[in-house]
Amino acid sequence: MTFKEGDVAALRAASVGSNFNLLLDMECFNWLSDSDRSRMAQEVDEVAAPDATLLLLVWARARRGPLPTGADRQDLETSEVSTSAAFAETQGRVGR
Repeated sequence: MTFKEGDVAALRAASVGSNFNLLLDMECFNWLSDSDRSRMAQEVDEVAAPDATLLLLVWARARRGPLPTGADRQDLETSEVSTSAAFAETQGRVGR
């Protein structure tokens, strides 16, 4: 396994490689501007294998003080992350 650091909106410039079967985003999408979300979607599409799986951990939209507001299905569709993605949505809370 190799770790590389780079801008998620410029993966090819970071020379991360290509033809990945699995891509994992752990909350990065939440923090991006709309334009960076679109660039991320383009970059992920370029480095992913044709049958790749993209897993996104995206928090539901809500006010969270200084934290990002999260995203919803429309945000994913607007960024074009959804062009070849299937959505699995969960509604629920951890703890009570």
